[in-house]
Amino acid sequence: LDVFVTFGDMVTGAFGIKAETKKSDIGQYFIDIERTMTSVKNKLNTVVAENSSYPKVKEVVNQFITGTLDKIAEGAKITAS
Repeated sequence: LDVFVTFGDMVTGAFGIKAETKKSDIGQYFIDIERTMTSVKNKLNTVVAENSSYPKVKEVVNQFITGTLDKIAEGAKITAS
């Protein structure tokens, strides 16, 4: 039982979600996550474009964008709706 209580506390602490949190607030939270991930992606793409003479850096950044940021943004978008 303690494991489940601890897990619940972690979720509450990480997301700031409590029993009295409104559904609209939770949706807005995930919309903000999507916007932040999109902003980070755009900034990383700018950095890659400015440093195009480093193909290995471009490869790693592109993998991070498609493998992580895009998935987080898409998941947040789906969750918010």
